[in-house]
Amino acid sequence: MNRLALGLALTTSLSVTLSATYAHAETQAEIAAAENEEGKNLMFAGNYKGASDKFRSAADRAPEAKYYFNLCTSLYQQGIFGAALTACNAGDNLSPDPKLKEKIQKTQEKIKSDAAGQHIDLAPTGAGGGAAGPETGNGGTTTMGQDAPHDGQPPQNLGGGPVSQPQYAVGRPTQNLIAVVKPEQSYVWTLGIDLYGGGGRIGQSGAFGQTSGGFRLKGDYMVNPAA
Repeated sequence: MNRLALGLALTTSLSVTLSATYAHAETQAEIAAAENEEGKNLMFAGNYKGASDKFRSAADRAPEAKYYFNLCTSLYQQGIFGAALTACNAGDNLSPDPKLKEKIQKTQEKIKSDAAGQHIDLAPTGAGGGAAGPETGNGGTTTMGQDAPHDGQPPQNLGGGPVSQPQYAVGRPTQNLIAVVKPEQSYVWTLGIDLYGGGGRIGQSGAFGQTSGGFRLKGDYMVNPAA
């Protein structure tokens, strides 16, 4: 009877320990990385506004150059050149690697070129409310409030409550930057083979072979590529 009670107690303790280990809290960096992936999927699907929200939140949680560059790209695709440029500037100030730095600089040049060609002022046109969304000013100019970084510095309170945000004139992007980097996702199935060989001695002499060998065929099939 005592043995049974002890066994139940050990089992309960083990179950609680495993549950506590599995339910560990995600770090801000892990959440930011997940939001960045969600943002890229939204961007490839053409939902640039949703992508910007994800990239902005990721950059707020873990200020990294790649998050600001992605935010810059998604804002450019919305035609919000001023906010896109400040996001690129923020990424450029966070010591990106040479490859990313080159991408940022090319995007900065593209933003300035499009803005100049369309006579779009890159400076904020005014302060908006806490919610970002398209508005129409007195002069008929469409603007959009954004909580993008200012003066090349990481933004503050991007994931917090309502704050006063700048508004920017909206232009028209002349290039689809997303189409250039959209990855191919054609993986459906794979085939593989494992080979093995070995040797040694065990047990009674002459009762076992001294070498071994073999192979294994394996394959994978993706049932739901969308997921």
